[in-house]
Amino acid sequence: MQRVQFDQCFFDEAYLRVEEFIKTGVLPELLGKWFTVPRLSSANFAPEGCYCGNPIDEADILSCTSGQCKRKKFHKSCLKLSRVPKSWKCVECKKQTKK
Repeated sequence: MQRVQFDQCFFDEAYLRVEEFIKTGVLPELLGKWFTVPRLSSANFAPEGCYCGNPIDEADILSCTSGQCKRKKFHKSCLKLSRVPKSWKCVECKKQTKK
């Protein structure tokens, strides 16, 4: 058995990464089955708006900064962001960037 000492710096960094993962991976799935729902072909289906499918309220909008985003607008309340970033890309656009 070996005792591992608490490291505040490691904890703070890991916490930020977990928080980002929850915002970009877990919340979209919980709110709108973003990863598990079957997708229609892009010719038949053009998604508009937030993952939740509710109408866009102009007071509660965050826009994806990717020029190729299909959804473009999202509810800040659905994303659970405490602050609004200057440049923000949705989960799908982040995936396309990594490929």
